[in-house]
Amino acid sequence: MTSLTPDRWQRIEELFSTLVEAPADLRASALAAAAAQDPELAATVEGMLAHADGGATCKVSVYEGVSDDEFARRVAIKLAPLAAGGAAAEARFRLERQILSSLDHPHIARFLDAGAEGTLPDLVMEFVPGEPITSYVTRKALPLADRLRLVQKLCGALHYAHQRLVVHRDLKPSNILSPTRARPSCSISASPNCSTPETRRRRRSARWHGRPTTRVPSR
Repeated sequence: MTSLTPDRWQRIEELFSTLVEAPADLRASALAAAAAQDPELAATVEGMLAHADGGATCKVSVYEGVSDDEFARRVAIKLAPLAAGGAAAEARFRLERQILSSLDHPHIARFLDAGAEGTLPDLVMEFVPGEPITSYVTRKALPLADRLRLVQKLCGALHYAHQRLVVHRDLKPSNILSPTRARPSCSISASPNCSTPETRRRRRSARWHGRPTTRVPSR
């Protein structure tokens, strides 16, 4: 799996932006040319294009596990039945693993490993014990000042992700856990988005993600 460096992401974004509104024959020839030089990059862009066109998605499952090394760490294992989602789902999951492996922040659950269980690709993340942040602050009856400190830490995590062109499009309380040590952690399902006006214009027809109660209004 190739590292997702800023230069590599720029190449992915440029190719996607060029082809997202291109006719099918131009897309096919451009992707074939890209695949001759970098098959993994071309497959990633192809999946992103399929998703922007309304391609199918797949339902992932997350399990708690224990590492099989001498440390026996608790981990979270995400499995994705990609066959149901086709090329779009496969490319998105591959890109998600690349992005997560590049994030290193104390308030974002850490990426640990990636592999496959039979025909099911997986990614292994840090297991974050705790409860949804809304339940935590209610149960603890935290005063406003303490709640704002938690929000400040979470804003720092989101700012870190945004600086790397990663946008969490389904941020909700169940994705934010507050352990007993008061270190809130976001569970990131990475979905890359470029923030330039041109790419925002190109993506207006892409499928909507997020929940009405927690989604930030478009600007």
